[in-house]
Amino acid sequence: MRGLCIAIEGIDGSGKRTLSENLRNKIVKELNTEAEIISFPRHKEEFSGELVDKFLYEGLRFNKDVYQPIREGMLYSIDRMVSLGRIRENGLSKMDELYNGKTLIFDRYLSSNFIHRCNNMDEEDLKNYIYLMEDVEFNVMGLPIPDITIVLSVKPEVSYENIMKRGRETDENESIENLRKSYEKLTMLCDLQGYKLVDCCRLNSEGNYEMKTREEILEEVWNVIKNTELI
Repeated sequence: MRGLCIAIEGIDGSGKRTLSENLRNKIVKELNTEAEIISFPRHKEEFSGELVDKFLYEGLRFNKDVYQPIREGMLYSIDRMVSLGRIRENGLSKMDELYNGKTLIFDRYLSSNFIHRCNNMDEEDLKNYIYLMEDVEFNVMGLPIPDITIVLSVKPEVSYENIMKRGRETDENESIENLRKSYEKLTMLCDLQGYKLVDCCRLNSEGNYEMKTREEILEEVWNVIKNTELI
């Protein structure tokens, strides 16, 4: 019996990894089942992740034409195909484990391509891009379609502050300008794709936005999952 497949999304610095970890623990406890987080891209963990790193940090670029977004998106698609299809020591791939009942939680998935692309595409071009990339990943590559995609909505200024606290190298997607552009298109993208948008910020006593607590965000996400009758 196929396990649950859940994608956690949001602009950079929105707390995807933290939520994924809390959600995994919740699923294991409440559903008494195995659950694993897989973070994309795989960076140094797969050779395909190193290709993504060359694009992000080492100047790998493609000609700026109508096919540029597809070429760039394919680097991430290949990384997902390699990571989910590789046979492990137990004789199974991650996709095998999913179809044997294990829940997989993706910290970023194909939907991340759309979040990063929606900030510089009009709606019609975005629809065409989504159609092509979904055809490549789900039909040609045979990657699993998520049962639900949760998008964490975090104000760009709060996300940027979270990114700066990491103290690591950043890429162009993590600039405050790109964060703002992507954030402004999140509602449109969620409406278009049927993703579930969860508001993770609130105003504090000083009139500034801040993150809700981890427990509050987890509870809201858990309620969204339960309301979709996946569990």
